[in-house]
Amino acid sequence: MAEQEEKTLERSLGLLPALAIGVGTMVGAGVFVFPGLAGGEAGAGASISFVIAGSIAMLVALCTAELATAMPQSGGGYFFVSRVMGVRLGTLVGLGQTIGLVFATAFYLSGFAEYVLELLAEFDIDIGSPVTLLGGGMAILLLLLNLTGTEKVGQAQNYIVAGLLIILLTLFGYGLLDVFGVRGDPSLPTEVMPNGFTAILTTTALVFTSFLGFVQIATVAGEVKTPHKTLPRALAGSVLAATLIYVLVVFVTTSLFTADELSELGETATVDVGRKLVGATGALAILIAGLLATLSSANASILSASRTVYALGRDSILPEKSGELHPKFGTPYIALAIVGLPIIASLFIGRLEILAEVASLLHLILYGLICITLILCRRRRELWYAPTFRIPLYPVIPILGALTCFGLIALMEALSIYIGLGAIALSFGWYLYYDRNKEVTAPQPTHIAPEIRRPYVLLPVALQGDGQDELPSFDLLNNFARLQLFVLGYRIIPEQTSPQQAREADDGSYTKELERDIEAIPVEGKRIEHDLAYTSDAAALLSRYAEQEQCQAILIHSGIQRVDRLVLPLSRPADFGLRLVTILRELTEVRKRPLLLLPLESEGESHWKDDFEAKARGLVARAGIGSAELTVRHAESKQLTEALQAEVSDTDLIVLRESEGANRHDLLAHLRDDITAPALIVLEMESSDEED
Repeated sequence: MAEQEEKTLERSLGLLPALAIGVGTMVGAGVFVFPGLAGGEAGAGASISFVIAGSIAMLVALCTAELATAMPQSGGGYFFVSRVMGVRLGTLVGLGQTIGLVFATAFYLSGFAEYVLELLAEFDIDIGSPVTLLGGGMAILLLLLNLTGTEKVGQAQNYIVAGLLIILLTLFGYGLLDVFGVRGDPSLPTEVMPNGFTAILTTTALVFTSFLGFVQIATVAGEVKTPHKTLPRALAGSVLAATLIYVLVVFVTTSLFTADELSELGETATVDVGRKLVGATGALAILIAGLLATLSSANASILSASRTVYALGRDSILPEKSGELHPKFGTPYIALAIVGLPIIASLFIGRLEILAEVASLLHLILYGLICITLILCRRRRELWYAPTFRIPLYPVIPILGALTCFGLIALMEALSIYIGLGAIALSFGWYLYYDRNKEVTAPQPTHIAPEIRRPYVLLPVALQGDGQDELPSFDLLNNFARLQLFVLGYRIIPEQTSPQQAREADDGSYTKELERDIEAIPVEGKRIEHDLAYTSDAAALLSRYAEQEQCQAILIHSGIQRVDRLVLPLSRPADFGLRLVTILRELTEVRKRPLLLLPLESEGESHWKDDFEAKARGLVARAGIGSAELTVRHAESKQLTEALQAEVSDTDLIVLRESEGANRHDLLAHLRDDITAPALIVLEMESSDEED
């Protein structure tokens, strides 16, 4: 599925459009609707509510960033949960995420309609209260915009968010001058928590809708350029920016008006803030910004909801037609139609608080499961799970994120909880009816070359042919999580004897010995190919077979049963790159061992010595090798054999990346004849993975 998706959805969104989707969704209708609602509930303490909500969102954003760099496909939270926790929860999350986005979009469009009416009122134009009509009309226009292409949506988000931020930062930055008395008398709030700390917590549950936008960046991850870099920056950056902007707006609002005044002003309180600061011009600026904000939020939510439906269709969780793309625009037009109708229908509910809380509830369930998904991925150590960003303070962040997300649900209104539970029940009913026997494919990490996602390793076995009963020990292979093996049994023959002559003289004993050795290899469930060869030059034979079978690595084992340490000799800094550490991720028990990097300094190449350790530590952390200790010790000798003999014991595993194909013969000969420790040689390949 993932590979097919990469061929159809164009990666056209850079960092700024991705940030704009996140910030534009979060700093949307909420920044104009919630200051009045939240300030009326918690007074000046509403700023604390937004700080708490933003902190919870940051916990989830960090978890999402790690998951998104491992699974950069469209679908966001649905994709993460379904791949790790199964179709049942994936269906509940996918449909719940879609329904939550539908309610959120209806909330934003209702706010848009309210601001249109307020703007008309500024010019003494009264057309009644056709909120549903105005919101529904704008929903249709936004659906058409999303139909024409993701890049156009990203460009529209850039302009909308830029205009919005200019107005907000200018007006409320100016408002800070009033609050702190730079312009006249200060107006700092006299009481921070007029309704107690409980009101702050319940307000946090209400305003969390403001922070739904960051995961929507992951929802369109299949269309983000260089996702392993862009996604973490966009996710964390958008949450931080949104939190700062919300705290600024709410702090100024609750400083200029009391909680009782804000309760009366309601969702359009920020208009009165603008009027109080700079008169009619300020009110007009807020109304224009409110229109931009609600449009931005609704636009981003429609984009994300349609991509979730698209991902569900591609997985056949919904009818496969919903996973089709428009032949001209390349956008999921059926998915857009599927989300468009319920968005318009939700406008008839009318109560903004209920729309907001239901959207929050369904997303909080998703966010809690995202945190649990990350923990499961770390514990299971699946080969495909190769994130390029890893969260700090694991497992504190995902555990805290899950607990706080689920805890906020208990603070919501009963009606919101009932509607949310009803949506979950509908999703579960759909699973029982349609999805019970469905399966989904494992994701493919796009930042790692396909040929090393499941390494094909050449394992040479020297055959004795003397009828000995003792089998060689292959216990070292227990350290590998998953691989494909090509076992090459070989027999050393005199130089004057040709391989053909040796084969004709074989009475079948070498074949039987090879078969017996293969049976002793502890690789249950792993693919094994094999061959038998005769040679007077083992190094040349191994090199030829590695190329012929297109292996990614050669494992020279020495019969040891355990490994105390990994040793990586390097002839240049570039040798320690993403390809090498990706192979290292295949080592399960071994990767918990101390890691020794042994740079072999060459003539005239000492300039990288000081920077090497910092880069190495960054790559180790990025690759998730999980080494308990990392040591960098520059070798006393510039010769590989001498350096290894001084540093390697019988219980070390040497892991190195072949730097030049021409040296492979000498490298193999040295490792076989001069070093007693086992070695894993990562070979050069024509196609390279991305290393930066």
